[in-house]
Amino acid sequence: MPDQRPTQRDRTIAFLRAEDAVCSTTLLKDYIPRGATIIHRLRRAGWLIETRPCSRVGHDHATPQIEYRLTAVPSDNEVRPRSVPAELEVPNINVEEDGQLALEVSP
Repeated sequence: MPDQRPTQRDRTIAFLRAEDAVCSTTLLKDYIPRGATIIHRLRRAGWLIETRPCSRVGHDHATPQIEYRLTAVPSDNEVRPRSVPAELEVPNINVEEDGQLALEVSP
């Protein structure tokens, strides 16, 4: 029987969708050591994710940390902007049969 536990990618997406922004230390605490790599791959697949300095209430970091904010949510095989400027074109994302995301580029 295949392993049914959520992957680090699945958990990262869940954090992005559930919170206004997710701090990189939150990903580390949830045993997602390569969160930045997952964010990078999501961006290459067409997800719109902002990176900014962490401003979370109650997060007193000894060193500067960053947080990620999802600004476009893939849903029903397409990206639906949450708060994207009108002049920014949002590409479509198709979900392949194997679960991988594929960016649909308009001509």
